[in-house]
Amino acid sequence: MKCTYFSYPGIGLRTPSDVLEHVCRLSGVSADEIRSSSRKEDVAIVRHVYCYACCSVLNTTMKEIADVINRDRVSVIHSRNVVRNGILSPMGNKKLIDSYKKVEQIFKLKHV
Repeated sequence: MKCTYFSYPGIGLRTPSDVLEHVCRLSGVSADEIRSSSRKEDVAIVRHVYCYACCSVLNTTMKEIADVINRDRVSVIHSRNVVRNGILSPMGNKKLIDSYKKVEQIFKLKHV
């Protein structure tokens, strides 16, 4: 599958690594923490939002997204679903929703 990348004004989003860089900058969590096996809530939430953002703004494979954060494609799908369900639920995790909103404003995310 050939990948097509979208570009947003002022943000050159061409690869999953570009999205990771911007998500890290917005969240204050380092890329190394996101790539780690850490299960700390703050790190896991940012990892989930990264996966959701990639699925939303890049037309790329789950494997390519997963490779950037040392995960498998099933983890990317799970993360995307965690965010999707969290933002649609009236009882969603407040930290998840706050993190999502920071990224949504910059990337103009579409619901996937």
